[in-house]
Amino acid sequence: MKVTMEFELPEQESEFNRAVHGARMALMIHHFMELLRVRYKHKHDLSDEAREECRHLREEFGEMIEEYGLSFLHNNE
Repeated sequence: MKVTMEFELPEQESEFNRAVHGARMALMIHHFMELLRVRYKHKHDLSDEAREECRHLREEFGEMIEEYGLSFLHNNE
């Protein structure tokens, strides 16, 4: 299967950039989720409140990922 996307530049430059850089965005999201996971599981100098906030933010962000149909980005560890 081949897919061809066409954009009218410069009018659709933002749409073009989202399409072209989607993989980088996915990687950034994965790294951010991992950062939150590591902070709440392994960062011993965090207060219990801060650790819980990291856990909560990761959970909320994961729910948003699911809602947008991007579940392949989210690892439920």
